Amino acid sequence: GCATTAVDEMGDASTYEFLYTNYLTGDVFLATASRTLTKLEVEAMGDLTGQSIHWAIYSSASKAGPYTPEFDVITPGGPAGFQSSGTIAASLTAGRYYLAAVQLASSGYYYLYRSAALTPSMSFGQPVGWLSANGAAGVLPASVSNVSPIAASFHFRFTTKP
Repeated sequence: GCATTAVDEMGDASTYEFLYTNYLTGDVFLATASRTLTKLEVEAMGDLTGQSIHWAIYSSASKAGPYTPEFDVITPGGPAGFQSSGTIAASLTAGRYYLAAVQLASSGYYYLYRSAALTPSMSFGQPVGWLSANGAAGVLPASVSNVSPIAASFHFRFTTKP
């Protein structure tokens, strides 16, 4: 495989989605290469300063789930544009399905940019779609099942290494 860090984008900023902050919202992809995810970013349409962003990686053996948590971290939100998880270390295993997601700690709504359709494959994975799963504010769901992703992607950036 690759010997270096790669930055891949899923989705784009061609449209946007109205989302509830307490929902676990993100992109599903099938890992086609085993990599370590070292940073996760998502493009917010509005200012998230003063918000807490809960980043989470879930995985499953099948597209439909159940997806169970593998990694999570909380960071402060920032001005409109790409929000960042900071430096992380989350393993991606070829052949597994992953959900890269965010949930805000507050009650309310916000907007994330997304593509109108699925965007091309990344160096390590194939986009499957997006989902938004009902949750309690500030509490990650224990698992996400019966997943039927919508054929488009939020604008995430993935930094990975071998």
